[in-house]
Amino acid sequence: MSTTIAKPRKREMAKSKAISKESVIQDKTAAEQKVTTKKTAKPKKQKSIEETLWDSANKLRGSVEPSEYKHVVLSLIFLKFISDTFEERRQELIDEGKEKYIDMVEFYTMKNVFYLPEESRWSTIKKTRQAN
Repeated sequence: MSTTIAKPRKREMAKSKAISKESVIQDKTAAEQKVTTKKTAKPKKQKSIEETLWDSANKLRGSVEPSEYKHVVLSLIFLKFISDTFEERRQELIDEGKEKYIDMVEFYTMKNVFYLPEESRWSTIKKTRQAN
């Protein structure tokens, strides 16, 4: 009688081992599928630079009419450009050992660079804005 009971138990244990091996394999397969799904997921569609700039301009514009806003934006872009070129020329003068000439307008205009007084430079405006 003990042999008849032992055989079903052995079969049950063998089945449970087989089932647990299958479940482990299935778990691994599912995990691998998740990993490959994450790797092959399509990246989010990036906005073009034009769309990004347009959205930013609309947020900044607020209640100002678009026809008037262009004057503000173009002025800021121009100021940023001349400020960057001024800073580059100023750094050139420092690198050349001409620190005593960094406040002389002629050393900027000879390279077709606008001279900007301290209060008109982008860095000063940015610092003032951050302080407020």
